Amino acid sequence: KYNTPEDEWSFLPPAPVRFFGMGELNGKLVIVGGKTKEDGEVTTKVYMLLPEKNFHSMYLPPMTTARQSPAVFSQPSCLTVVGGNQQCTEVEVFITQTAQWHTVSPAPSSLSSCMTTTVIDNKFFLSEYNSNTIHQLHVSVSETTKGSFQPVSEWKSLPDLPPHKTFALGCLNGCLLAVGGKESTQTVLAYSPNTNTWENIGQLPEPCCYGTTVVLSTGRLLFVGGAETSEIFSKAKKAFQLYIE
Repeated sequence: KYNTPEDEWSFLPPAPVRFFGMGELNGKLVIVGGKTKEDGEVTTKVYMLLPEKNFHSMYLPPMTTARQSPAVFSQPSCLTVVGGNQQCTEVEVFITQTAQWHTVSPAPSSLSSCMTTTVIDNKFFLSEYNSNTIHQLHVSVSETTKGSFQPVSEWKSLPDLPPHKTFALGCLNGCLLAVGGKESTQTVLAYSPNTNTWENIGQLPEPCCYGTTVVLSTGRLLFVGGAETSEIFSKAKKAFQLYIE
């Protein structure tokens, strides 16, 4: 956990599973799916971090599909889970008003391991590990005439990136960014909806791939970790703050 005012990192309790997805629900951290540490079984469970600083699965119903390394998107009214298995296209939405899971339109292609994700204006952008294709997903929840709630989803594919893979997606000032990637790249690319193309807008201080991003309370984008080369075990303990002038 990163504390922006103090510029410090702190540890959370260990997760009960590995290769999980992570999101936020009702102001609490949740981890979704994953492999159990005991026998390596892929699980359908959803765990919530409670005030006593432990993860528990008894407060949320399990998903329909067992998943590992899924993409998870949080909205005030729902939690959306995408991919996470070999040849997996299933998408599930947990609606907070009913505390139930629903299945919506599947992904246009299998997303066995969603390497990188970000959210802009309730649109979810995600890419699979080792791919330069980015998909856009929009999910909304509507109330039916009978008083029940039903999720609705819509998919769209963006133009492929240049031959960059294992990049990190991020959002800065409402702009979709692709940061770093294989082939030791330092490139930062921005998607232009007006031209439907990717534009080179800057460079990282050092090459990095397999990283991740998060928007800070200061409005800057934090790019964290990853690897210095395309070898996934070449770890990098680095963090860069990005901003657009």
